[in-house]
Amino acid sequence: MRIITPSIVRAELEELSEYPDPEGKAAKKALELISEGLIITEEVEAEKEAQELLSPHVDEGEASCFICCRERGTRNLIMDDVNAATELEEKALRSGIRQKISVAIITELMKKGEISSEKARLAVNKLVKTRDWRGGVLEALVKKYFLK
Repeated sequence: MRIITPSIVRAELEELSEYPDPEGKAAKKALELISEGLIITEEVEAEKEAQELLSPHVDEGEASCFICCRERGTRNLIMDDVNAATELEEKALRSGIRQKISVAIITELMKKGEISSEKARLAVNKLVKTRDWRGGVLEALVKKYFLK
């Protein structure tokens, strides 16, 4: 499995990493994974198309991720922004791209035996708490499908 992200997302991570909050810490960890080569950054060819996707719900990073998937024939786009995912849903379906939340990826890794159920549960609980999902649709989905 290869994890690819557009260079614009790396720039966003570098900016976020300057803050001493949970998002800043997560950005630093993601940048470490990029430095280690576990996440690959690539340029998006169709920048104009990415710009055309911008809206109040879809920012440059999300638009670039979508175009990056389409350009490379990538089937899975991990996106936890429900509003952006909803707005891009029709285009994703037409392009053969499946949008997944991070919890779905954690669940898949657990089902494949790549991580233990305990490690998966801890990761999901941490996401709910640190990503401000409490009381939102993502927490409801986690409770319904993961924390039975």
